[in-house]
Amino acid sequence: MKTTFLILFSFFTLLTAQGWAQESQYIEAPGKAFYKMPSGELVYRELILQVPDRGNGDVVLKSATEEARTSIFFTRHKNGRVIFYVLFKNPPHAPEGTALLLKGTYIRGSNQAIYWGDMFSKKIQEEKSLSLDNVEAAEVAAKKWNHLGGFWFAAAVATN
Repeated sequence: MKTTFLILFSFFTLLTAQGWAQESQYIEAPGKAFYKMPSGELVYRELILQVPDRGNGDVVLKSATEEARTSIFFTRHKNGRVIFYVLFKNPPHAPEGTALLLKGTYIRGSNQAIYWGDMFSKKIQEEKSLSLDNVEAAEVAAKKWNHLGGFWFAAAVATN
């Protein structure tokens, strides 16, 4: 009985430890987004892009008071660079019913990971309109959406 208890206890301890490790396996990249207001003023917003390590989990866009979370993202490789697409519904500081598409480039060195690119938006009517089924759909989406501005995020990379 003691042996069974010890085995089960060890197993659940391992599962719990792995769960905590998985939750903390995110790269937090502080940075800025910039865009033009309807008044014509150029605005900078300090944000944090939280990216799951190895693509397991949601991408999170955080401001000081709000956050948007999505599982709609992917990357592709073209001419030696990594291009990523991330799609958010109702991101921080945007009007209700707005979708935000981040299309950018990602580079990772031994000391730092940097994300930069363009932001696009559009009004959304239905949840099903939020999908990027493949690269072609994402390219078409970027062309049909309104260009807002850009972004850059940078994170230190831990060396083992």
